[in-house]
Amino acid sequence: MPTTTSTTTLATPSLPGKAPRASAVAIRHRRLPIQLGSTRWWYGSGRSTSISCDASVTAAEASTSSSSPDNEEARVGSRVRVKVPLKVYHVQKVPEVDLMGMEGEIKHYVGVYKGMRISANLPFRVQFAAQIDGRDVRFFAHLKEDEFDYISS
Repeated sequence: MPTTTSTTTLATPSLPGKAPRASAVAIRHRRLPIQLGSTRWWYGSGRSTSISCDASVTAAEASTSSSSPDNEEARVGSRVRVKVPLKVYHVQKVPEVDLMGMEGEIKHYVGVYKGMRISANLPFRVQFAAQIDGRDVRFFAHLKEDEFDYISS
């Protein structure tokens, strides 16, 4: 099915005697055809509007460069010890596990996704290996940076 697309650029007001300049906001209209029987009909009023702003894109890029996710990603593989009382309930065949004082290894930093910084509440994915009820158990827990201390190797 063919679609028709038209792009409109808004002009911003300028000083007297100067030509108006194009804004950073572009509006894109798109009409989608719908096939009904043997007749082709255009959907709705024929206009679906989406607005994109270059200022928001550049602000998002600036926020990723100002923070240092490389610092957190460099810590992947380091050993940590949990310093706050935390209980997890997702370990198999165990009702609850207290993580206070347990040692683990940072396996992944999830604060950066596809090169962009995301707002992960618990950005560090830590793997713990413990002996619970006479058997070796490995499990993961997501932690904040203020919930553990780094152990020097």
